[in-house]
Amino acid sequence: MYSVLIYTWKLKSWAESFNSVQMLGYNLYLAFLRNKEITVFYEDISNTNLPKCDFVIAIAYGSDKVDFENIKKKTCALKVGSFRQVKYDCDFNFVFNSDEMLDKTCILIPPPYNKSLLLNVEKQKKSVLVDHCWKSYLGTEKDLTFQIVDWLDDKDYFVSRMIRFDDDYDTLRKNVKFIWYTNYLAYLKITNDFENFVVTHCDSYPFGVIDMAMRGTRVLSPKGFLPVCMVKDFKINEFSNKSEFFDILASSVPNNDFSSVCIDYNEIVLLMNDKFVEWLG
Repeated sequence: MYSVLIYTWKLKSWAESFNSVQMLGYNLYLAFLRNKEITVFYEDISNTNLPKCDFVIAIAYGSDKVDFENIKKKTCALKVGSFRQVKYDCDFNFVFNSDEMLDKTCILIPPPYNKSLLLNVEKQKKSVLVDHCWKSYLGTEKDLTFQIVDWLDDKDYFVSRMIRFDDDYDTLRKNVKFIWYTNYLAYLKITNDFENFVVTHCDSYPFGVIDMAMRGTRVLSPKGFLPVCMVKDFKINEFSNKSEFFDILASSVPNNDFSSVCIDYNEIVLLMNDKFVEWLG
């Protein structure tokens, strides 16, 4: 039918997936592989020897500085674009954040999730998972990680905190368990039974929120930290102060079903396929 290149941080297996770009790219690659009529290439963004193909989907961080014009020239692709919650200067952008300034290159799609991996199990009552901090925001109002941990200190909750960076931890507390940075499948297993998840820094990527909400975990966030569309779609519980935070925790956890909000990666590929076939004429 056609050929497509997934251009991202390449993995050999889930055991190597340690960030959202790797998770997103590997999920999309595996979903494309299931369609036997499409020729799929999977290359690392460090690779300059790229195959000829019809379409290129780049999945990267903004700091990776993907040169779409050069990629198009090397691959002879009809169109090159991205798959992310932000848009780039390229032929097309599959985006799933309607708060972004959309233009004619943007194709809005539902947030993606891996239905086979995100399982909803029984939750531990009064358990709270606090997100990791963001190093560049430490000490500013854009990161409330340590403040939230202080609020929870010596309270009647089972508190755990995610650790991403070597300097991400504060003084050990007797009632706070640390969850160290690990691969995606291990992370899903460790965090499966938390009743509550607390966003702690601005500009949080939506994948952590999706992972939690789709497994029945209630998500709390400081007001203004998450995209407005995500707060609405996933019924995020926002708080402005300590009192509001504990009022939410004290309330019963709703049994929400967000299956109509997200779509599985296999369905994402079908949406992309429709566009690629259209562009091929």
